[in-house]
Amino acid sequence: MKTETLLRMLTLLVFFPLCLNGQNLTVSGKITDRITGNAISQLTVVDKNSGIGTISSFDGSFLLLLMPGEVALDFFSAEYELQSVSFDLKRDTFFQVNVSRLKADRFRREKKESFRSTEQREMAHHPDGHLQFR
Repeated sequence: MKTETLLRMLTLLVFFPLCLNGQNLTVSGKITDRITGNAISQLTVVDKNSGIGTISSFDGSFLLLLMPGEVALDFFSAEYELQSVSFDLKRDTFFQVNVSRLKADRFRREKKESFRSTEQREMAHHPDGHLQFR
């Protein structure tokens, strides 16, 4: 009797995690440039609700394993506009995502601002030997 109970408990312990893992669904797709149709690699894909994310591969494909329910995906990179997609995940899902490049002047401005240093100030030696900004 004890052996039978122990065997049942052991079976539950082994197969229970497999059942939990089986609840994940696949969200996959291909990301392309809206104008050229070329695949976009290195684009970040993140589910805002779970925090799970990935980066698109060289052929623009991505794959996420998520729990069923509300999904809010963000697609973004430094060169492309943020695109968001929300849906209720009930089964494995595949979709095509077309993203738009940032306007050239906007990209240059954002890039320039991200590398802009603080205002330049003169440095002078303080009497105690330390550098001082004026």
